[in-house]
Amino acid sequence: MVAWIYLPSPGSYGSHQVWVKDLTGKMWDAGDSRMVDQAYGFEGLDIKGDWLAWARVGAPGNPDELFAENLRTGERISIPRPNLDWKTVWQIVVSGNTVFFATTAGYVWGGDWDVYGFDLVSRGNPFPVKVGPGNFGPISADGDYVLLQEMPNSSYSPPRNLYLRNLASGQDTLLASGSYPIGSVSGNRVVYTDNSGHLAVYDICKGQTSLVAAGPAVGYPPIELQGDTVVWTDQRPPASFGGFFIYGYKFADTTPPTPVCPGDFTVNTEPGKCEATVIWTADVRDDNPGAIIECVPPSGSVFPKGTTRVTCTASDAAGNTAACSFTVTVSDTEPPTISCPPDLTVNTDAGQCSAAGVNLGAPSVADNCGIVTPANDAPAVFPKGTTLVTWTATDSSGNTATCVQRVTVVDREPPTLSCPADIALPCSIDLLVPVTFSASAQDNCTAQPIVTCNLPSGSGFPVGVTTVTCTATDEAGNTSTCTFKVTRASLGFAGFLPPLGGADETGGSFVAPLRTLKLGSTVPVKFTASCDGAPVTAGVHRLQLVKFSDATNSEEPIDASPQDAATTGNEFRLTDGQWHFNLDTKATGMTKGIWQLVATLSDGSQHRAWIQLK
Repeated sequence: MVAWIYLPSPGSYGSHQVWVKDLTGKMWDAGDSRMVDQAYGFEGLDIKGDWLAWARVGAPGNPDELFAENLRTGERISIPRPNLDWKTVWQIVVSGNTVFFATTAGYVWGGDWDVYGFDLVSRGNPFPVKVGPGNFGPISADGDYVLLQEMPNSSYSPPRNLYLRNLASGQDTLLASGSYPIGSVSGNRVVYTDNSGHLAVYDICKGQTSLVAAGPAVGYPPIELQGDTVVWTDQRPPASFGGFFIYGYKFADTTPPTPVCPGDFTVNTEPGKCEATVIWTADVRDDNPGAIIECVPPSGSVFPKGTTRVTCTASDAAGNTAACSFTVTVSDTEPPTISCPPDLTVNTDAGQCSAAGVNLGAPSVADNCGIVTPANDAPAVFPKGTTLVTWTATDSSGNTATCVQRVTVVDREPPTLSCPADIALPCSIDLLVPVTFSASAQDNCTAQPIVTCNLPSGSGFPVGVTTVTCTATDEAGNTSTCTFKVTRASLGFAGFLPPLGGADETGGSFVAPLRTLKLGSTVPVKFTASCDGAPVTAGVHRLQLVKFSDATNSEEPIDASPQDAATTGNEFRLTDGQWHFNLDTKATGMTKGIWQLVATLSDGSQHRAWIQLK
């Protein structure tokens, strides 16, 4: 791109114009030009890269205005005034994304000239570069360096001093004094006219000055330095017009290229792998074309887990080299995998409501980088019930994964039950005798197991042997049983008195009845009873009869009917220390055949004798 100021009426203010033209791939011609601005006048302009900056002369009595336009996007910026006193803008220089300019509070030579810069990206307010006392103007800039001319405070007098300002440190380096020192800065070089008017080069890095070409450079010749090449005009003979020459000079390339490495960075391992394919971009900057940069290992390489240093070496066509390095850290953030052992169900330990020494099994673990350490939070002793055991797999990078195993401890141990010893009861005329007893139980988990007996304590027990069964039940439903016997003695019975004369073992049988009697007769049935050697004189004792058709088949029992009125129902009556019942065979409804007489004593004991009626 090229830009210029067009004066429709040369030598006067009023209607000046700023024009630009894209020269890419073209020879110069008048077409394809674009007018950027038109105003009362323009004090200067500069174009570098995408940016064009210019100063618009204010109408009489008004301050100058400063503008910048991005020629690629068309965005135009009005650069704010550094202070409210500025009036005139002079000497505009564009470098990268920064505009440098000189401004004064007066008109042209009305006061000190101060130099400011404005960042075209971050915007904000202009920042000071060189602020009074004195008169300074920028003529060239690159990176952190600005070349400043110092001018006398008189109208249109030639500049007298040339300074190189370091923006980073704020220091100035005096390069030349004299009449109209000029120059250009690019990279680490400044080409300028020295105190004798010769073209000199100043190496910024070394702080050394050397001559480029001998001979005076008189007048106002421009100098332009880009990379290793400088172009300037020379006037021969001095102080005459028509004798200007254009010269060029290429410096020997001793400046190494500048490698640009990325900063240290971290990437994650690829899924399922302990490595990563890493891609980055390294760049090289040089004041001459043809520079290259090569990295070891190269971009796109496979990097193992851990930190690897990459060294990138930049080289130019002159053989200058420089290197930079950075680290690539491959981090393993992929958690391992873990599968828990199967859920377990175990019994409580004997006598305990818990289980110790439970073999949990081993989990299945895997990791992209190999080493995995499994652990769990299982207690040493598992209580009854379900415990959740968390297994944790940890890899060498500290990544973790978990799973849960259920361990269920069940109580299958029955309670321990203790029954009382067998109980022996003496004889009694009562049908049932109450007995009080106690059965106790203990359990590994249940503090008070429930104890029940088929005959509760306090129940009445009959004559003979009764087996009592007690059951203990715990909270888990486990049971245990025990038994004991209650043996009750019956009343003493010596047999039926004559005329029957026998009973039980001596009372005959179906085939051999004790007595044969005549149907319709009265049979005296008598007995005596005792308890612990004392005669029984109380109680209700009854008589029944059962007819048998053979030794095993019988009819329903019938109550005996007495012959005398003194007897109540089928109850025996006590007479002279004996129990009597005069059996009326006819009234009782007995018939011919084999009958069994059954005497049921008040304690429930029974005694039998066989008779035959004919």
